[in-house]
Amino acid sequence: MQYKILIYTMAAGITLSSLSGCGGGEVNAGQDTNIVTEAVTAAGTSIESTETTAETATEVEETETETGLALESILVWGQVLRTDAEFNRIVIDNQSNNSVKGEIVLNISEENTRVLDAVDGLPVSLTDISEGEMIYAYIGPAMTLSLPPITTPSMVICKIPADFRVPEYVKVSEMEKQEDGSYLLTGTNKTEYSVPADCVILPFLTRNMVRLEHVAEGNYCLVWMGNEAQVSKIVLFTD
Repeated sequence: MQYKILIYTMAAGITLSSLSGCGGGEVNAGQDTNIVTEAVTAAGTSIESTETTAETATEVEETETETGLALESILVWGQVLRTDAEFNRIVIDNQSNNSVKGEIVLNISEENTRVLDAVDGLPVSLTDISEGEMIYAYIGPAMTLSLPPITTPSMVICKIPADFRVPEYVKVSEMEKQEDGSYLLTGTNKTEYSVPADCVILPFLTRNMVRLEHVAEGNYCLVWMGNEAQVSKIVLFTD
C-alpha cells in the first residue's frame, strides 16, 4: 500500500528529516532515505486557521531506499489539545523525541489516514476524539515550517485505555515460518515479532478469510503484543 502525503507549506519551503519508525514507545535507528518531492499548485486549496495560512503545497510520495525498504513512518504521541472536524484536523501536544516537541497539527486525509481504536482496530470518527485523550500517530518525514508545524499521518490510534499497550503499525519486510509452526515477523524498521501459530489474525473491514501465511512482504498491519513478548493479534490491511 502506497501513501501520498499532502503537505501545506509556507513560501519558505519545507524541512525534510529522515527518521525511523518505532513501536511500544521505543525508537529504532532508521535509514537515510531519498525523498522525491513534486511541486504542485495550491489554487483553490487553503487552510483557514489562526495558526497558519498555507500558500503553496508540496506533494511527497513514499519512495523506496536503495536496499528496497520503504520510507519509515515516525511515531509521535501526546494529548489532544483540540480537534477541528470542519477542516479534518487534530492538534496534539507531541511528547515523543522522534519529531518536533509541542504542538503538531495532524491533517486527517480521508484517502490516506486511518483513525482506529486501540483495542479493536476499528475506525473512529474524528468527532469522537476528545480533548485531553492520548493518541499515537504515525507521520511521514515531511513537515511544514509553520507554527505549529503541519503534517499528514498515515495512522492515528486513539481510545487508548489506561495501562494499555498500544498496537504497533508495521510494514512487513519478512514473514518467516518456523519449525514449530510459529512465525517470525520482521518489520521494515528491523523490529522482530514472535507470532505463535494460534495467533488471531483478522482482515481490515472485510469478510475475507486471512491466515498467518497470507502476511507477506510489503503488507501493512497492526500488531498487538501479549504476554511473553509474543504477538496476540494482527489486523492485516490488504488494500
